[in-house]
Amino acid sequence: MCPRRPPPSHVCFLPGEDVQHQCLCLASCQAQTSQSASLFLGSWLAPPLVHSLSLLTRAHLYEGLGLWMKHVAEDKLQVHTESLGLQQFQDDLRPQRLALCRSLLQGLAQAMALPNPPNSCWTLLCSTTEKIFTLLPNHIQDREVDLYVGVAKCLSEMSDAEIDRITKVTEAQMEKTCFVLAYLTSQGRVPLLGLNDVIAGVLQGWPQRRVGWLLLQTFYQCRLATNPNTGVSKRMEWLLELMGHIRNVAYGATPITCGDTKQATDFLFQVFAAAVVSWGDHSMPLLFGIRAQWFPWQPGSKPQTLQHGLYGEESSTDHALPQCMLGMPHSLALLLNKEPWSNQTHKFIDWLFSITEGPGQSLSATTISSATAALLALKSSAEFKKKAVWTRAYGW
Repeated sequence: MCPRRPPPSHVCFLPGEDVQHQCLCLASCQAQTSQSASLFLGSWLAPPLVHSLSLLTRAHLYEGLGLWMKHVAEDKLQVHTESLGLQQFQDDLRPQRLALCRSLLQGLAQAMALPNPPNSCWTLLCSTTEKIFTLLPNHIQDREVDLYVGVAKCLSEMSDAEIDRITKVTEAQMEKTCFVLAYLTSQGRVPLLGLNDVIAGVLQGWPQRRVGWLLLQTFYQCRLATNPNTGVSKRMEWLLELMGHIRNVAYGATPITCGDTKQATDFLFQVFAAAVVSWGDHSMPLLFGIRAQWFPWQPGSKPQTLQHGLYGEESSTDHALPQCMLGMPHSLALLLNKEPWSNQTHKFIDWLFSITEGPGQSLSATTISSATAALLALKSSAEFKKKAVWTRAYGW
């Protein structure tokens, strides 16, 4: 049995891995109230002693970071958390140290959630989080998804300005940044406007593979979340702004850099369709493979037979947005039959007319026909039954 107090700080040798583990666990718990415990713990947080710690002990210390970080020397904390911790995320070591990486991210998130941490600790926690985000590869592997989620949870404790700075969308980090922003948006931590930079990146010709699926999943998760940033009014405001942006691109009021206006309006209209399908009802999203949970393979998720994979079948992922065009007319009619959406029916009808009657050089036949189908799907609405509307819709 481990003694009630750890050995004196000058004792550097602990026989047996289990004894070592138990003593350091005890020291990390007592560091808040015992100076000798904090000194003893500090002596093991930096080289050379730290290299003799088992992975289990190092994981425990990382997970309990919030308990002891204020009670050890700043340089010891920096070495153990940032210098040694970041080594675990290097490409050559990370695949073998995933459990340790998870422990560090768990400890970081819990420590950052504590009220009023000392400035020196907070600066180190933020710096470590940013560097981990930078080290993670752009392409997300299924077995490493929880690392990106862990970083997102750490970022959620930081200021909006810091989140914007760290997750700045770039061509080289398109998938990684899109996932983190999508996850934060779906949790209500950042508004839907946070996705606009991702959408703008696609319009610049940056890689969009998997981006569509992430956007689609985010829209549905936003609907399920209970947060002011994901409420109906915020979603409606964002969708109306997107509609205005699509019209501006189609009519040349907003220039694009990818050079192909039809390609740009196609993508934007597909994003519109994805949002409508996600928010219109619950059956259509399921038909398109949208999940009720981000990670259905996690413990407690049902059904438990689902395959472990963030994106699922690659073929479905690549066509996530285009397939939403098929269900959009039906979902739009359902969406505009609800409050407060129904109060905006006239805006949707006017906008759909601007697409169906828009310039052919800027809008593809697929987008125009989808807009026409959506317009006719609203024929039961009071707004559509106005003579000026239905005669225009039917071309009379």
